[in-house]
Amino acid sequence: MSIKSLMYTALFAAPMFHCQGQTSNERLQSPAEEKPLTYLDSNEDFEYLDEDYRISIPSHTFDSTYQLYPFRTKNPGSFNYEDSLSVVLAIKHNGFNRAHRYEMYKVLFRLETVGFYLHTSTEETRSLKEQLNLKTWYDVFYYFKDSTQQSAIKEKYISLLRGRYYDQWQDSSIYAAQSAKEAMYIAFHKGAKERIRKVQEERGIKPRTH
Repeated sequence: MSIKSLMYTALFAAPMFHCQGQTSNERLQSPAEEKPLTYLDSNEDFEYLDEDYRISIPSHTFDSTYQLYPFRTKNPGSFNYEDSLSVVLAIKHNGFNRAHRYEMYKVLFRLETVGFYLHTSTEETRSLKEQLNLKTWYDVFYYFKDSTQQSAIKEKYISLLRGRYYDQWQDSSIYAAQSAKEAMYIAFHKGAKERIRKVQEERGIKPRTH
């Protein structure tokens, strides 16, 4: 698809996120600009993204931004949603800085990733998002790991996580976790090692011995 059309519009979701390289603009940020980031909820005053992160931008604006920054994708005619979002967020956050990376990460966080952290099925994860009335999958993840958020739903699913993890791995360390966040990270990283092992096995790659 050419970006020379009158209006560049992307209305589909991308499955994965890759970081852009650090630029001199980012390296020169002052400490005050490096403040902690939690939520980037609103696009109300930003004309190229709506509240659901759908993109609508004039082609000349898109083109000029693409020429301004060193994007990894070299063929703009083959851009997917992730590529296009990176361009638009470079406008919003004035380049590839922490805010740009964080919002990319938040928007592109996947349903499957939430399931890896919580040991929930696709159906359960979708149901959780509906019950909690949250916008993105990252919001669901953040809700469960945030110690200030307490509810019967959270208590129920963290309890289920502990039980499911133990049933799967016979590893009682999950019960020693002092917080929901810690339990989620134990579950995710144990599962990640197994997922990597399976991929290596399928591809005939021998695991490292050191």
